[in-house]
Amino acid sequence: MHSPRCSAKEPLTNVLVEGGSELLGSLFEAQLADRVTVFVAPKLLGGKRALTAVGGIGVRSVSQAWTVADMSVTRIGKDVVIEGDVRYEEESGV
Repeated sequence: MHSPRCSAKEPLTNVLVEGGSELLGSLFEAQLADRVTVFVAPKLLGGKRALTAVGGIGVRSVSQAWTVADMSVTRIGKDVVIEGDVRYEEESGV
């Protein structure tokens, strides 16, 4: 993954990333995401070829899962928005 180049005189403090499962998986694996906003629609998708929300290598067990701390949940129409800070295994004390 390539880091974006910034030519602004001010330091880069926030980057909004909207991507597919592989891009998101890469960001989590590199521990580059510190906050998430997840929109959940009331639709159930599945099947052997269905993509997951976060791709990549992932974690080996639930105890190694990345967690969301300081979480808020908001309903917008029929959708639910979950926001919070990402905690990686060594940070979360899991």
